[in-house]
Amino acid sequence: MQPLPLIQPAGVLAASVRSAARLDCRNLALFRIAAGCLLIADAGLRSRDFWLFLSPDGVFPLPVLQDYLGPGCWSLSFVSADLRWQGLVLGLEALAGLMLLIGLFTPLACILAWVIWVSLLRRTAPALNAGDYWLWGTVVVELVGPLAYLCSGSQRVRRGIALVFIVFHLGIWCTMTVGLFSPVGIAAWLTLLPLGGCSDSPSSGRSTGNHLRWQSLRNLVVACGCIIAVAAAIQATLRPRQQPPTWLATAVNLLCLDQGWAMFGDLGPVEQWVTARTVLADGRVVDLLRQGQPYTPVRPGGGFWSLPNHRWHKLFWELPKPRQESLRPTVAAGLVADWNRRHPPAAAVRSLELTFTRVSHPGRKHPAEFPPLAPDGVAASDAPETVLRQWVLARWPPGDGGNLQRFLENL
Repeated sequence: MQPLPLIQPAGVLAASVRSAARLDCRNLALFRIAAGCLLIADAGLRSRDFWLFLSPDGVFPLPVLQDYLGPGCWSLSFVSADLRWQGLVLGLEALAGLMLLIGLFTPLACILAWVIWVSLLRRTAPALNAGDYWLWGTVVVELVGPLAYLCSGSQRVRRGIALVFIVFHLGIWCTMTVGLFSPVGIAAWLTLLPLGGCSDSPSSGRSTGNHLRWQSLRNLVVACGCIIAVAAAIQATLRPRQQPPTWLATAVNLLCLDQGWAMFGDLGPVEQWVTARTVLADGRVVDLLRQGQPYTPVRPGGGFWSLPNHRWHKLFWELPKPRQESLRPTVAAGLVADWNRRHPPAAAVRSLELTFTRVSHPGRKHPAEFPPLAPDGVAASDAPETVLRQWVLARWPPGDGGNLQRFLENL
């Protein structure tokens, strides 16, 4: 009896998927080392803005931040606002990274790393950066590449696909400011990079009752996470403008599975920036967002690149949006408190005004075509169609934030 025409191809495809999903212990070791290095690096990078982002007097006071977050968001950082506790949480991130790097108590280190990582993500949620740029062909590559990897039965083809993605992330890392987005992507692909030679299953030779029970529990947790992630993706695809049901939003937040890909959007022919016009006690007028450089209303040289690092980029890129309205006064107050603690009373802040500026260039398709701006922010006379608008985000001492909210809701 001849087999049905579809049986043999289906069997080959299933075998390819099973083979691709079988992880080599050496790849897992590479991923463990890479993840440990990432955690240590992240702890070091976060320490640069430790007081500003984690202090109770910084830009994200806990009561305001917890109101800003969605249901189910948890964090060890929420246990206490004390700066010493926040420092302990940050130190535990580095410790978990070191344990993963050297392979010390790996299962415990993985759990600790995940708990601390989620805790720090929640504590600095408004400044998270998942990559802010559109790259031509990205969506196509990211959809087709993994499918090709799973369906291919050739290690050579899989190795090529994995290397393409690794090089892809290296290119992003070298040319764009996306924080740890690229290193995390590279670390993830290390688990799928065929190394050749024998490939041992992580569980080979280990079939004790305790191990099987723990393996079943891990598989159950992973399966639940996958189901929730798929449900969230379907909801976001079918109803992109609607809030997910409370149960789904809570489940996503509990497992920290939320994914934001709004960077794949079209800004249009606009320039925008945020400045902090600050008057000091000695009479100087400076920009507090740019280390006290003389204030100018025109787009600062380098735009958002003139801010200290990618977390600042993300925070002040998102701050004008309606959802961040509750954060604007605390951001202004936190900036003032951070400046005053690092400078003498003679250079203390007397007043601060956070301003969002947007310049539209109708008919201009590329930034290279944008006309230069005059000192007052208006375009040159050869571009009369250019429109400049400015709105006050927050003032310190506190004042009226203007009509920014109504304008942005009508965009």
